[in-house]
Amino acid sequence: MIGQTTVGDGSTQVVAKNPMRNILYLSNDSDEDIYLAIGEDAVLNQGINLQIGSSPLVMRDGDPGLREEINAICSGQKNLSWLAL
Repeated sequence: MIGQTTVGDGSTQVVAKNPMRNILYLSNDSDEDIYLAIGEDAVLNQGINLQIGSSPLVMRDGDPGLREEINAICSGQKNLSWLAL
């Protein structure tokens, strides 16, 4: 499944928990840093930082948190693209 989620200044679910997920690719398409949390609410300036222009985050089978819910937050309304298989 391919998608794009608009992330705002409140914790936003990007992908739901899925015990069958084998790969997750997250790309920050915005002009602002986006922060991620695995299995809990995202908090601004905490957790995994997807920086502007950084490489995408790729989680593969065996990586901790791959099958958990992923949430994101930033200080504005920005797009986060994702691919989950």
